Amino acid sequence: MESSDQETTKPLVPEGSNSDLYLAFLIRIISDMPMDESNDSVPNSISLSVVVGGQMWAGDLVSAASWSSQLAAQIRESAIPNELADAFASIFDQFKLFDQEAIEGNFPFGYVHLLNAVPVLFDGNNAVGGISIRFRLEDVQGWTMGRPQSRIN
Repeated sequence: MESSDQETTKPLVPEGSNSDLYLAFLIRIISDMPMDESNDSVPNSISLSVVVGGQMWAGDLVSAASWSSQLAAQIRESAIPNELADAFASIFDQFKLFDQEAIEGNFPFGYVHLLNAVPVLFDGNNAVGGISIRFRLEDVQGWTMGRPQSRIN
């Protein structure tokens, strides 16, 4: 019999989901860490490789709030005209607030957020560059900590 005084725990994945609980737990750890917006590097991140739709991606796992902040900053720094960039970026600023409310509430973690993500090519090399991308947790077919090392010498 449960006491009503006991703290209820947040669900890790949406009900009925086949998502990986270990990956969901890792996302929760990252999401529960406070954001350090003064840090220009990737804050509170873990290097992660995931397979989605048969394609491997390697990047830095971050919280949804950090991902939204980084994406808003990238939009503001882009070649888009200032008014349009600010309007578009403000959408991601709002997502950041919603993401924070979700973390504090009783919402499951449904997405994997990667910064500096690159597709890992079939020859084992990584593509150049890096993008901000997110995948549904349910669509991740496999994952591992770290990034594959490039075979280029």
